[in-house]
Amino acid sequence: MCLSVAAAYIGSLFSQGTLWTVFTTYLFFIAIWLLMIGGALLVLEGGMFDGMMYSFRHFKKHTSKKEAYISRQTKEWRPSRTGRHKFSLTYPFLFSGGALFLFTVAASLAQ
Repeated sequence: MCLSVAAAYIGSLFSQGTLWTVFTTYLFFIAIWLLMIGGALLVLEGGMFDGMMYSFRHFKKHTSKKEAYISRQTKEWRPSRTGRHKFSLTYPFLFSGGALFLFTVAASLAQ
């Protein structure tokens, strides 16, 4: 979070306009990016796309000649199920993005 604040401050030094307004604008954009990254990691962590990946593997098995030949010879097909992914940065991204978002909303209302 400190790196985000420092990046927003450095960016606001080289921009036109009042320092506080440009600083809160840059900080808001950084907060939105952090929230989007954290949200995307949270969705991936929840396994929302596992069913879609399973159906793609199943489709490939039925359309591939090599896979069809192997299935007929062994008379079985077991798709590899991927385990749940755990990302260590999900909640830090969400927390820092949420905190910066609330700070920028409060700062913009205080102006």
